[in-house]
Amino acid sequence: MDFQRVAVTGGCGRLGRFVVAELARHARVTVIDRAVAEIPAAETVVALDVRDGAALARTIAGHDAIVHLAALDLAVEAAESQFFETNVLATWAVLWAAEEAGVGKVAIASSSSAYGLSCAAPRVPPVSLPIDEDHPLRPSHAYALGKVASEEIARAFARRGAVETVALRPMLVMRPGLATEVAGLMAALGTGAIGEDDPRVAELPLLASYVRPDDAARCFRLALAADGAPFEVFNVAAADSFAAEPTLDLVARRFGGLPEIKCPRLFAENPRAAAFDSRRARERLGWEPTGDWAATLAADRA
Repeated sequence: MDFQRVAVTGGCGRLGRFVVAELARHARVTVIDRAVAEIPAAETVVALDVRDGAALARTIAGHDAIVHLAALDLAVEAAESQFFETNVLATWAVLWAAEEAGVGKVAIASSSSAYGLSCAAPRVPPVSLPIDEDHPLRPSHAYALGKVASEEIARAFARRGAVETVALRPMLVMRPGLATEVAGLMAALGTGAIGEDDPRVAELPLLASYVRPDDAARCFRLALAADGAPFEVFNVAAADSFAAEPTLDLVARRFGGLPEIKCPRLFAENPRAAAFDSRRARERLGWEPTGDWAATLAADRA
């Protein structure tokens, strides 16, 4: 699909800025956000709550595609009901507005949290490894449940026939400064200076999966450009983990054993291979993550 004009909801956010910069090399970009900021790569920045579907439809008229990133982030202190109500309604409004305005393609930001493998349910193990897009979704926290609901909303609008949709499930996005912070926590954990019950450690993904923000942004662009099924979903993960221990050891330690290993060769060749499988994005979109954890950390510290 060719696109000349793209709207990015939540384009002033931490990932949004990377997505806008990536898209701006290929199209004219409109940023739509509640809290606007100067985004040099954007042609236009519009202050708007995306839950106002009618206003949003007027704003995106004439655009070819939308990347929907606007959401209440899990890092925000909020009631569970607020995560669900805000994020699900926002996704519905964006898809409705796209349909009303005749926008043909929408990519939404889902999340790896949709799988339910988190500190919210630490005893729920993966069914198999690596975890691909067909793995069961077993969310327990309202944020993750909202991501699953948002995927179903995208699927429903694609079924209606007017909008082609795609959902990306990024891992922990290593925004600037975060890789250094995570490495410090993992080092302190390794020496016993802090325990796994430390709140900062508890907020990290159980399976230590991550993705660089520029890689995630590129995947959104490729997802918009790809012609495919009316609805598709993709994992977006770096090729390795940010943990020092081998991935299978990490999984066995956290869950008391190992599930079915669907690709033993993967972990034999790279013991720290990501627990999440991004092969579909590689094969369908031509997307590849860049570098590894060592390179990501070195770049963050530079």
